[in-house]
Amino acid sequence: MNLRCGCAVLAALVCGVAATVARAQKELLAETLGFSFEMPRDAVTSAGVYDPAGHLIKLLWTMQPLTAGKQVGQWDRANELGQQVAAGHYEYHVVVNPSTYENIGTVGNGGPTPDVLGHMPDCLEGVAVDETGAIYTANNWDEAGSDFKKWDADGKPIYHADYQIRNGHPNGVPHALAVDQEYLYCTMGGWEDDHNKAEQQVQRFRRSDGQAVKFTKTGREDGHINVYEWPKKHIPPGTPAADAALMGLPLQAIAVAGHELVVADALGGRILRFDKETGEATGEFATPLPHALAVDGQGRLWVGQQHHRVAVYSLDGKLLRDVLTDVGDLANFTSPTSRRAR
Repeated sequence: MNLRCGCAVLAALVCGVAATVARAQKELLAETLGFSFEMPRDAVTSAGVYDPAGHLIKLLWTMQPLTAGKQVGQWDRANELGQQVAAGHYEYHVVVNPSTYENIGTVGNGGPTPDVLGHMPDCLEGVAVDETGAIYTANNWDEAGSDFKKWDADGKPIYHADYQIRNGHPNGVPHALAVDQEYLYCTMGGWEDDHNKAEQQVQRFRRSDGQAVKFTKTGREDGHINVYEWPKKHIPPGTPAADAALMGLPLQAIAVAGHELVVADALGGRILRFDKETGEATGEFATPLPHALAVDGQGRLWVGQQHHRVAVYSLDGKLLRDVLTDVGDLANFTSPTSRRAR
């Protein structure tokens, strides 16, 4: 076996070991192939075996808690169908999730108080956390008007959108959000009717109280950054359904990078940059079907693209490296706000 370790990707640690299946028949008859790896801390893990092209050959385990220190695993040299694999070079990947979770639930709308502020939205589209530990959520259709909502670090509700996006201009729902020291930024999509035109926008709100604040130079009376009208009309014929779903709601992710906003545009196959005060476009670069974003502590842009790939770019669009090529169905990711991402 040839040991090879991968890299830490924002919140996920990926490790690998390469193993060559010997060509000798007696080697192939061995029941299992063992491997070992070091866990940096107690965490939930998943693991699989891949071929040199990055295709999953066998899922070994999912969502299995492991303790810190040396761990071992085994592979029976079979694929997902139970068939013995051909001789060749294979590697395992162990994904370590260091996050912890607490179930706050929404059954019976079990908020802390039986009123609008205590209401618990249950259609979360995006989450952001500021340097104080306060939590912000972008919520799809919510009868109580919590298009977005803020909680403090202890889970106490602070404010909600009060229908500002759902009943705004255009009427619609948010997709993603990001925060800095002053503002909350939401990407959103308008309803598909002649009045709202399915407009795809970036809107800005004060972080302190959630009230709308216009960008100063968008050329629009409402002060929003408008990227598209009727995006579904621009989807090329024959586009795969999974790709079309992202393109139809194209502004899938947003992040703050210094004085700029960085927005993933899945329809245009590009990353958009805007001045976060004026709303003016400051640049863009092409990347295939982007739908997840995070800016790390070194100012690099991590981009989730094409459903299952992760790449790292400089903010001016230079590809620094491809990190992962097959992570399953990637939704989004983020980087820590209180320390440098590694």
